Amino acid sequence: MNNKKHINSLAELHACTSCQICSAVCPVEAISIELNGEGFFRPVVDENICIGCQKCTKYCYKFDEEVIGSDINKLSKINHYAAVTNDKKLLRKTSSGGIASEIASYLYDVGYNVVGVFYNVQTDCPEHYIARHKSDLPLFRGSKYIHANNEKVLKEILKEAKANGEKYAFFGLPCEVYAIDQFSRANNIRDQFILIDLYCHGVPSYLIWGKYIDGLKKNEAQPIEYSYINFRSKSHTIWGEYRIEFQDSSEQTTYLSKNNDPFFELFFSNQLLNDSCSNCHLRGNLSYCDIRVGDFWGPKYILNRDGYSIVSANSNMGLEIINSLKGKISLSKCEAGEFAPYQSLFNIYRPNQTLRNNLLEMLGDDKIRLQEIVDYYYQYNGSSARLKYRLKSVLSLFPYRLTQVIKRIYYLIR
Repeated sequence: MNNKKHINSLAELHACTSCQICSAVCPVEAISIELNGEGFFRPVVDENICIGCQKCTKYCYKFDEEVIGSDINKLSKINHYAAVTNDKKLLRKTSSGGIASEIASYLYDVGYNVVGVFYNVQTDCPEHYIARHKSDLPLFRGSKYIHANNEKVLKEILKEAKANGEKYAFFGLPCEVYAIDQFSRANNIRDQFILIDLYCHGVPSYLIWGKYIDGLKKNEAQPIEYSYINFRSKSHTIWGEYRIEFQDSSEQTTYLSKNNDPFFELFFSNQLLNDSCSNCHLRGNLSYCDIRVGDFWGPKYILNRDGYSIVSANSNMGLEIINSLKGKISLSKCEAGEFAPYQSLFNIYRPNQTLRNNLLEMLGDDKIRLQEIVDYYYQYNGSSARLKYRLKSVLSLFPYRLTQVIKRIYYLIR
């Protein structure tokens, strides 16, 4: 009988976040990361190699009894700023206010190895990547709405930081940053890391994105080929619209409709997020990062066309970095109440398990198109959900200024 204790054999307190730290710290490489049947990254332990050392559990959110959520009062004790880059060209190329790009550029210049996420079109998967040259930094621009594969890079940066004193600026999700923070503190190398995480909604199943991309490639009317993807393009539209841009090798660009896009419809349904996202203590907790960045949602900048960021400094180093960017960015101090209610910080998602199972089964069926799954989702949720779906389509036909005024009114009364 095998009694080895490891990340998959012990009772967990929280669901797996797919952060992949367990694979990175395993001393005998007994753990690999694979997509499970629901489309989420999970550790797979080779029992024949595992030595039962339990290092895989040491920095894992699943087993942390002390990690707790946050609230608006705790959030109010942190320095928050509304921010936007002064570089207008950069602003148009980013998803919100361009602040993450400015931070990355600054940290590269002062000697940090910058680690961010790029979209690998060969694998159709976002991946963490170490910028070896400053010209690599633009690869990290733009939101990616699916979880990145960071197994390989995480192993490298943790090893090099510990063995050779390398310094890293890591951009990632709160759960990924939590894991690096825990590892670096335990190994007395926290000062070698600048950790920048994101105001996060949650991550959806890869089954959605896989079916979405497969449908575009096999579209009989106009199959799409691409060498670049931008999930939230501002080209020919405005900040806040969810419009995916595809560019091929000859720089020919295709923009998908921003109206009721099936990928985003299923993403924002919250029925197909990672299990850990349902009640994530890290989404609202900034305790593990130096800086957190995101879109400044809410009424204050809703009429802005180009994008505004919220940037929060959780450490003295984070505040020092933000202050070092003065001249390149425009900053305005703000209160947590101006943006927090419009983020997903304290959300608890309660997916309908029957609906979730049905959606996952449909996503795994090659004969069912993604739009059919969206239609099923709204049919399942009744007439009010279908009315909301149609209303969004109608609103998209209104002039920009009017739709933003309607959104502002909605923000103020919700």
